[in-house]
Amino acid sequence: MHHRNVLFITSRFPPVASVGAVRVRKFCRYLPANGWQPVVITGPLESIGGTNESVSAARDVQSLDNLPAGIEIVRLPADLQRWPQPATERWSRRFGRLTGWVGVDASRWMAGLGWRVEATWRALSFPDVGIWQRRAALAAASELHRRHRFEAIFSSAMPFSDHLIALEIQRRLRIPWIADFRDPWIGYVHSDTPMSQLQRLRACRAEARIVNAAARVVSIGELMTARFRERYPHLAASKFATVRNGFDPADQPPPSKSTPSNTLRLLYTGSFYAGRGPLTLFSALRALRRHGIDVRLALAGRAGPFADAIREASAEGLATWHGLVPHHESMRLMSECDVLVVLQDDRPGTEIDLSAKTYEYLGSGKPILALVGADGEADRLLGRFDGVWRCPPFDESAVLNSMHDIVHRWRTGQLRASRPADDLAMLTRPYQARQLAQLLDDVTQTRPRPPRPARASRQVRDLRNVEALTILAYHRVSDEASPLTDGRSLTHSIGDFEKQMAYLADRFEPMRLSEAIAALKLGKPLRRALVVTFDDGYAESLQIAAPILRRFGIPATLCITTAVVDNGDLLWRDKLNWLLMSGHAVAVCDAINAAYRKRGIETQPGESVLDLARRHYLHEVIHPLLDELMIRAGTSAADLARKLRPYVTRDALRSADPDWIEIANHSHTHPVLAALEPATQRNELETASEILTSIMGRMPEAVAIPFGIKAAYSPETIDLIRETGHAAALDLRRRPNRAGVSPLELSRIPAPIGDIAALIRAIDRREARPKHPKRSLINA
Repeated sequence: MHHRNVLFITSRFPPVASVGAVRVRKFCRYLPANGWQPVVITGPLESIGGTNESVSAARDVQSLDNLPAGIEIVRLPADLQRWPQPATERWSRRFGRLTGWVGVDASRWMAGLGWRVEATWRALSFPDVGIWQRRAALAAASELHRRHRFEAIFSSAMPFSDHLIALEIQRRLRIPWIADFRDPWIGYVHSDTPMSQLQRLRACRAEARIVNAAARVVSIGELMTARFRERYPHLAASKFATVRNGFDPADQPPPSKSTPSNTLRLLYTGSFYAGRGPLTLFSALRALRRHGIDVRLALAGRAGPFADAIREASAEGLATWHGLVPHHESMRLMSECDVLVVLQDDRPGTEIDLSAKTYEYLGSGKPILALVGADGEADRLLGRFDGVWRCPPFDESAVLNSMHDIVHRWRTGQLRASRPADDLAMLTRPYQARQLAQLLDDVTQTRPRPPRPARASRQVRDLRNVEALTILAYHRVSDEASPLTDGRSLTHSIGDFEKQMAYLADRFEPMRLSEAIAALKLGKPLRRALVVTFDDGYAESLQIAAPILRRFGIPATLCITTAVVDNGDLLWRDKLNWLLMSGHAVAVCDAINAAYRKRGIETQPGESVLDLARRHYLHEVIHPLLDELMIRAGTSAADLARKLRPYVTRDALRSADPDWIEIANHSHTHPVLAALEPATQRNELETASEILTSIMGRMPEAVAIPFGIKAAYSPETIDLIRETGHAAALDLRRRPNRAGVSPLELSRIPAPIGDIAALIRAIDRREARPKHPKRSLINA
């Protein structure tokens, strides 16, 4: 499978032990199966091991082993987020050397400066300290883009500095960007320090910049997505999408075979905040204890403001606190318990909350006791499944009633949950990766073109193509060299072709050839107009190039040489190249030299027989001579064509989408038309037109003149093109198509083999070329 590359910007990435890190890691694991290869820019690999109360500082070392093979991860330097401390220490030492003689040494300076610098630094760190990694992330993204040619950017937050950094990267790379909000920025009720009015204003403006610049804005729940749509009614509703958290079936441990116990075991995994705590649950469990029911609650996560209450419950034998544990350990604990507990807040603003652990709870198949607000995100999801008891978070009597029912079912052996796999399929990590891949496909196909600043030199150069129609001519797109096209002289690699299409899509206005012809007939101006064509009818134009073109929103015109459709023959140029590269060069040169000498045509001083063939195309000599030489070589053109199948077929042409693929006449046998009698030229054009009409059901509108250089056609050729019912003629003379040009005088630019620089030189600097270039009819 050919993968497209997407750049991930995220601070929450393994070994960080957080739900956000799991979400991103699972995307990285399953996106390649959907055609996208992530490359990650993240924070430093430091402070490995141990746990503490800070979610951002806790580490899950084992998650590093679960990263997909082959993924490239760029970690930013560790000192970018802590530079004030070493800087303060350095300046304190300097000041201490100056004032030490009066008893004010470095430690005194550090004590006085340290907290002041720290406070000032944090005040300047908007939206968080991660913003100081911006310059390093920009440099890393630019370097990675040169190597990987990203087609999209994905950032996941909080911290929201990840989105602001991604915004800067998107402006520099000018590619689509998807912003993933795991938590709301505006109206986040779980923040330890509420926003001031000024901070809220800055956050609102920053969020608006992100939402307007991003191609898609992703939320983890429908209610959060609905809030985005309400807050930005001027934007299309389709810009906002929901990709939930979920569970990975591969992470689910096998069911435990623990012996029956007289203790009902409950488990809660997750962090506690102000408003989201275990107090109501503790009260219900104590009431059960007083009724002689032995219940024990295990807790894994951050205690937050409830550390004292948890210690008190532990001392009573009511609870066991495991602290922050790695993801695999929390999954093991889930497999060993009887009932899983969901704890949510029901304050205004918390209805969008939905713990990521809830999905793993559902996937585990265990019964669930859910203390959730009515009609919130969690309540709506859990209400769809069996084996779930829902009650208000702070209603002790409702919790106690639910617990009594659970205990009764437990004692009678009826405590179970039935959740069919089909109902859970949309909650799995692979499904959500497919959702994200579809969003990436959508935004890269639409290719939004935001306005971008241009340097003065670029602006001057752009003036040449502002009011012009640029037509490019390609042949093959493949990573495999062909024995029929002189090695790679007519073949663009897939990577180079994608880069060129990305450049063209950002700079020009692609259109179909028929649209350009119609506009020229009506005298309409064509501003930065672009038409892409493919000559000869090689199969790769539909198999490889067409999907890439469609992804970038670029239509194409296939210029078909009809004698080789369905691979019953080879182009005479391809026959010649095959003979030359198959060890028959001497025989070919001798045969061509002898045939031309019989007609009184001799080589000029220093001219090879190949130069002779280019200068004097003899239709009645070259075709039978090459067929005879191929038979001498032990094969035939028809056999080789059936074996290699280098050209398009009738069925492939008929199945091509007419909105994206048009067909043009490229003659029947690809001769040098100027070398033929007018009747023979007419026969070449009419035969090809009749065949293409029978295939497509409509006559081709344009003729792409074979070889296309000045020596390849004459004024009589243009007259014949018009007389045979064609509306346009395309040559390969590299001239600009300015306003007022006749459709019968359109010129194309041969697309150069190579990277963007070669394409820019061909398009923007056409006048900087020799006055009398030597062109090859063999490889034109």
